[in-house]
Amino acid sequence: MHSEAQQSSQVPRAGTRKVRRLNQRSRRLLAGLLVPALGLGAGLTTGFGFFDSSGASNPPPLGIYIGYENTSGVNSLGSAMGQQPAYAMDYLDGTSWSTMESSAANDAAKWSGSGYSMTFSIPMLPNSGSSMADGAAGDYNSYYETMAQNLVANNEGSSILRIGWEFNGNWYTWAANSSNQSQFVAFWQQAVTTMRAVPGADFKFEWCPTLGDQGIGNLANYYPGNAYVDDVGADVYDQTWDSYPGASAMFQQMETETYGLNWLTSFASQNGKAVTIGEWGLGEGPGNAGQPSSTSNGEASGGDDPTFINDMAQWLASNHIYEATYFDAQQMALSSSQNPNSYNALLKDFGPGGVAGSSSGSSSTTPPPAPTTTTTAPPAPTTTTTTPAPTTTTTDPAPTTTTTTLPPAPTTTTTTPTTPPPRTTPTTVPTGTTTTVPTTTTTTTPTPTTTTTTAPTPPTPPTPPASSGPPPGSITVTTLDVDPGSANVGDESAMAFKVTVTPAVNETVGVYGDGGLLKLCQVTITTDKGSGTCSMTDNELAPGLYLAGAVTLSGTDYMGSFSNLVPVSIDMTSLSSNWAPAGASVTRQAPRPPRRRHHPSGSRLTSPRR
Repeated sequence: MHSEAQQSSQVPRAGTRKVRRLNQRSRRLLAGLLVPALGLGAGLTTGFGFFDSSGASNPPPLGIYIGYENTSGVNSLGSAMGQQPAYAMDYLDGTSWSTMESSAANDAAKWSGSGYSMTFSIPMLPNSGSSMADGAAGDYNSYYETMAQNLVANNEGSSILRIGWEFNGNWYTWAANSSNQSQFVAFWQQAVTTMRAVPGADFKFEWCPTLGDQGIGNLANYYPGNAYVDDVGADVYDQTWDSYPGASAMFQQMETETYGLNWLTSFASQNGKAVTIGEWGLGEGPGNAGQPSSTSNGEASGGDDPTFINDMAQWLASNHIYEATYFDAQQMALSSSQNPNSYNALLKDFGPGGVAGSSSGSSSTTPPPAPTTTTTAPPAPTTTTTTPAPTTTTTDPAPTTTTTTLPPAPTTTTTTPTTPPPRTTPTTVPTGTTTTVPTTTTTTTPTPTTTTTTAPTPPTPPTPPASSGPPPGSITVTTLDVDPGSANVGDESAMAFKVTVTPAVNETVGVYGDGGLLKLCQVTITTDKGSGTCSMTDNELAPGLYLAGAVTLSGTDYMGSFSNLVPVSIDMTSLSSNWAPAGASVTRQAPRPPRRRHHPSGSRLTSPRR
């Protein structure tokens, strides 16, 4: 899906190395390849009405991320809701500067004309090989210029750009802290100044930490200034560490905690900025319908928690939030079969007449103008009311049989149209075609003698077997195993990943890591063989403990799925001499810790949220 990563032109600093790490934060696993679960699920739902969105006077301030370039998934959700959301979101591919530039063009081209106002999440730095200090010095301005040019060229010059989201955690390469705070601010200013200078650009830039105190100090110190920010946002999830206090208590904590929702609205108001929610969704980890629960040294969530959906919808409407994107993927995905109670709540709350389903949100409200500063402030975000794109249904014509009489021979030829290739469009393809060939033709000559000529009988074509694919509307289950679970550095190919998909489908299933941007290997699954194995190449990973996962993409008649996560251990006992780039030091790095940590007492640790 993405082009092969190219090496950055920047030379790694001494003491660093380019390591392909597997991100332990499962919400970011396969972020560029997320399954459009709700897109198919909405189309299969019973018990919820499908409305004509043309009857809605104002779209809700809701945005949706439902998978890489998945325009149809967002449209399906809008149909189920009764009106289309105003916004959609996608992510640029952070494998390298090259993939960031190309995905800016590809993503924009896919979403242009969809009818949605777009938010694009832009990695501040690629996965490896670059630094905050070099960005602050303007060394990467050319990349940001190309990204802006590609967005403008594909009619997305007025989109919201969410650069370096969740910078206050340490799970991304652009993690900010007290040691690089000034560099983060300067880098942001360089990027914004560069992108605004591109002809035709009218971007809105969203400054978006993750909710809560992540231990990096006063968030205001990381604010680039009103001249470089249009919207102030945060990412919000219904989860905590070890002990989940219950839905009501959890939401109250989100509002009142340090750098929580109350701080967000206050800080935005002080700076004259619109408030956004960059991402929001259900939580990861075990949960029980919003009831209090606990786990041992891990993430705990509200599970299928419609109370959280209702509370968020009410909060968005009451605080006139400009835009809020629901992260509809993985454990947070919503459909009639996955988190159905929360799905029902979302349809009701953001549909016509719902608490956040009309102009109560600020999709129809112009944010307050930015206060006067010594630097010319960017124009305040403008209101865009987007007419939902009409849904186009394509139906293949029924196959016909054409009979042609070829003179002078009295024979008949039957031509059958070719069945279109699968999965090009969501159309109904006939399962088979019957071909009729006449077996006898009689020719009469003008002489008194009558001659009967029997045409040779062609071989009977084989009857195509009945499709062994999954029944329409099937939901796949993807499982992943690895054997052995550990290997020495330089011998990673000794580990075999086994992927099983039930029911079996015709699909290439990838095994991923590094936030979904690094494909470790892939397995071809067929309806005749529902499992297969693959292996990494050697010298792929650094020493450490990792998590890997597999993804089955959705087809036209079945819903894809994510696998379980499996641990992978790389031992440095036999560290090969050619593992690291020449001149780079080899230093063991601990795996990234989970997202949001809490002591049972509720106090927050300084370790990161993911």
